[in-house]
Amino acid sequence: MTTFKIPTTLQDQSEVLVTGIKRIVLNSGREGVCLRLIIHGTTIATNAMLQRKGAKVALLATKGFEG
Repeated sequence: MTTFKIPTTLQDQSEVLVTGIKRIVLNSGREGVCLRLIIHGTTIATNAMLQRKGAKVALLATKGFEG
């Protein structure tokens, strides 16, 4: 298993995923690497909320689902 963090590229978020896959393949030192599972996570939405950036939004919930 390999884990690492790459800073997000806000202009094109797919670049980070491609860069990560390339890094895994290059660091494996093997030819014909078979990736069985890729788990990708991001904190873009969480950071935008915490920094109060982005569009104004509201959460509406019915009684019993208000969290």
